[in-house]
Amino acid sequence: MVRLSEHNDDALNLDEAEHLAMLKEMQEEELEAERQLSEKPIRRHVVCAEPTAQFFSEDSPLKQAVEYGGRPYENRPQQTEMAIEIGKSFEAGENLCVEAPTGIGKSFAYLVPSV
Repeated sequence: MVRLSEHNDDALNLDEAEHLAMLKEMQEEELEAERQLSEKPIRRHVVCAEPTAQFFSEDSPLKQAVEYGGRPYENRPQQTEMAIEIGKSFEAGENLCVEAPTGIGKSFAYLVPSV
């Protein structure tokens, strides 16, 4: 005999066959739920390359950083290109690996399209 406790501490007595049947049913329900989830398309974080390119352009809102005590904005073409490619990979739901030297602006290029 198997004894299962409910949240209100009432006990439910089941014989072993009932318990196994209940477990099998729960496993089948869980497998069905997983199957249904795997069939649904995963909603990807959609980022448009154009707004990313605009953000890094010569007319970038980053140009105003000096007015707020920040460093002057320096347009870095490699950073813009990298950010756009990252945005495209988000749009396509694909992975992307980028290797670039120090000073390109990798951290910011990853951050902007993801926001």
